[in-house]
Parts: sequence; C-alpha cells; structure tokens
Amino acid sequence: HVLPALLGSNLLQRLGLRANFFWSLAGNLVSGASQVLVLVLIAALTNTAAVGEYALAVAIVNPLIALGNMQLRSVQASDSRTDYAISLCLTTRLITTGIVALLVVSYAGWQNEGVLLSVLVAVLLTRALVSVSDVLYGAMQRHERMDFIAKSQVLSMCLQVFSLAIVLSLTGRLVLACYAMALAAFVVLWTYDRPRAKLVGMQTIGKPGQRLISGHAIRQLVWFALPLGFVTGVVTVTANIPRYALGMVVDHHAVGVFAILACPGLILQQSALALSQATLPRFGLCCRQRETRGFTRLLTRVVTINVTAGTTAVVLSFLFGRVLLTQVFGEEFAQYHSVFCFVTIAFAINSVGALGGVLTAARRFRTQFAIGVATLIAMVGASSAWIPTEGLMGAALAFVLAAAVRLSLILTAIFFVWQSMHRECSESNRLVPSER
Repeated sequence: HVLPALLGSNLLQRLGLRANFFWSLAGNLVSGASQVLVLVLIAALTNTAAVGEYALAVAIVNPLIALGNMQLRSVQASDSRTDYAISLCLTTRLITTGIVALLVVSYAGWQNEGVLLSVLVAVLLTRALVSVSDVLYGAMQRHERMDFIAKSQVLSMCLQVFSLAIVLSLTGRLVLACYAMALAAFVVLWTYDRPRAKLVGMQTIGKPGQRLISGHAIRQLVWFALPLGFVTGVVTVTANIPRYALGMVVDHHAVGVFAILACPGLILQQSALALSQATLPRFGLCCRQRETRGFTRLLTRVVTINVTAGTTAVVLSFLFGRVLLTQVFGEEFAQYHSVFCFVTIAFAINSVGALGGVLTAARRFRTQFAIGVATLIAMVGASSAWIPTEGLMGAALAFVLAAAVRLSLILTAIFFVWQSMHRECSESNRLVPSER
C-alpha cells in the first residue's frame, strides 16, 4: 500500500500558475481543433447538409446545457471552504440536465423533424456526459491541477473524433456517429475523470454512509448559481442566433457552410479562454485587495496578447483564407472567402471580449447579464435585418456587430470597476494615517 500512497501524494501536489496556464491552453486548443476536425470529417464523409444538421443540433443543445450547468465548475473551483460537496453539485447537474433533455426532445417533437430529433438526442447525450465531467473538473481546478483537466479533454476529444471517423466511414450515418461520440465521452468520464476526482479528495459518486444531499441544499445551490447560468446561456444563445436564422430563412446547407467558416475562429476563441481561465484568480485577488496597479498591469498584458492574436488571425484570413478554405474544406468554399474574413474579424473582437472574466472576478454578475442581453438584442436585430437579404454575409455582419457591441460594453464596465477600485483605495489611504 506504500506505492499507491506515494503516487497519490505526488499527484495531489498543486501546480504553479504558469504550468496551469500552459496545460489549460493545450487542453483548450486541442478541444477547439477537435471541434473543427469533427465538422471537417462530417463534410468529407457525408455532405454539407449533414454538417448543417449537426451544427443546428449543437446550436439548440448548447445554450440549454449552458443554462443548466450554471457554471458549477466555477462554483466548485472557487469554493475554498467546501460549502458545496461534489455529490451535491453532481446531483444538481443531473436534475438540470434532465430538465434540459425534456426541453430538447419537446422542441424536436414540436418541429416534427425525425432526423433532427435523432441527432439532437445523440448530441444531447454527449453534451450531458461532458457536463458531468465538467463538475469533476471543478474539483480538479480547485486543487490547481489543470493538467488533469487538459489530459481529460485531449483523451475525450481524440477518442470522440476517432469514433466519429470510424462509424461514419463504415456506415455513413451521422446519428450513429454521434452516439459513438457519446460512448467515447462516457469511457473517459468513468475511467479517467472519476478516479482523478477521488485523488483530489472529493466526495465520490455513490459513496455509502454519507448523505450530503437534500432538497434545501439543492435549492440553495441553484439560487446561488442560477445567475451565472443565465449569463452563460444568453452568451451561448447570442453566438448561435445566425445559425438559427440561417436554418429558418435559408436551409441546413447554409448552416453547415457558416459552421465550417467559423471553424478556424474556434481555435482563437479557445486560446483566449485559456488566458482568461489562467488570469481569473489574479484578477480576483487584485479586486479583493483593491490593487489598482496590479489590476492595470495584468489587464494591459491580457489585452495586448488578445489584440495581437486577433489581429494576426484577421491578417492571415485576408492573405491566406482562400487557400485555407480550398485546401481544407474544398473548392466549394473558396467563394465564401469574404464571409470567412468577416467571421474571423468577429472572433478576433470576441477574443478581446474574453475580458468578461474580469467582471466575474469583480463579482459584477448583474452587469454581465445586462451586457449579455444587450448583445443578444443587437444580434437578433442585425440578423433579422440582414440575413433574409444578404444570407451568409448578413450572418457574418451581424456577428461582427454583436461582438463590437459586447466588447464596448465590457470595456466600459471594466473602466467603472477600475474607477471604483481606485476611489476605494484613495479613501482608504486618506483614512489610514501614514506611518513614517
């Protein structure tokens, strides 16, 4: 028993900030690249309409899953007093996921589209299993082991992509391929994520003799985390409005084309997300200690990195976008080069908009929700005005407008956060006599 004990002790050691950032970046980049590869494989092994069906299913499921998740991973990761046990978070997640499943199936039944219903259920199953892993990720992140999370993401996404490719090659049926992805997610959840959750000392699933779950505790957790769920849900809905509009006004083929054009931007988005996750604790510390200099310095570094990455992506899209679309997705997509450039511009703006994590650190949840609603209104208005007449270009322009509105509101909110910190720091300095 000595070797397992030593092994467990070694695995429980916390990693430094730099190591956690690079692990988070690696996991997010692989995740983003795998999402791109999934669409590429579907397009290559079936057709663009099938890509549209898959993209539309994801666009329907993701906002509801995001709302049901209620960012319980963030609640777990920041729960220094262990107020919310993993068993409680897991039970709450299963309940909300069940509600989401009913909503998705009801929607598909109301639309009366048999193929879409089958794909929706398969995608929902995969996302539900990933959301269970997400709860366990919160436990790992709280113990500053982003390497566990990154390895899980790499294993899960690689296995999902491999399963998709094999099943599509053998059967050509998208529904079966989606169920194969769900099976891959379950394998990683059960064989990798669950043991790592035990290693970090969290309450394990189904452990006898300990009941930390009650109706009151679940209601309390939901009441605390639901605003975060609304924020994430609104942001996810906003990002998918162009797909909804294209599906209703044009067809599934247009949805598939738009999803493919957005693929490279997903990688940029994931890199910005990794930087946001790594800097969130430091922003939180600066906000709590009213350290305006450290806040400004860190904010400047994050903005510089995101602006540089976004600008580089936009320049590359204009210079080499046509070649990229032709070589990776086929000659059919070369005609959409201008749309691709505008979509990349929107992702570049949104990568700077990842500064919304600063508002999370400052506990400006209501402000985030208001920004999300304003961005949603801008996206709906622009999509309604431009997509019926301009099609894919209208969707890209709506995406750019909504991203610009969101970024301007986030920067304004951050300025008020900084101003509030500076004012409180000045007042504190006036009240405390200087010591010489």
